[in-house]
Amino acid sequence: MKREGRIKNLRTAFHYLGIVLILFAFLQALPLIISAICLETVQFPFRIYVIPAAVSAALGVGLVTLFRARPPPLAEAPWQRPLWAGSPFP
Repeated sequence: MKREGRIKNLRTAFHYLGIVLILFAFLQALPLIISAICLETVQFPFRIYVIPAAVSAALGVGLVTLFRARPPPLAEAPWQRPLWAGSPFP
């Protein structure tokens, strides 16, 4: 029983890690987006922004799709019970 709980916790952690990696990829690509908006030519090393952003985005999307976050069951989250189900505290 405890092992299943740990696996669910790891799945949730990897799911949210994937979301953080996707956000990090956006932040890494932000200099490229700004230079494209300002119509600047590529005068800085292009690869130091593109490669890490692509790797981060690919890992993030992979983690989010492989590890789905699951809501806790009602036994672990008594505050999610309907009000008519009784007291949320045992």
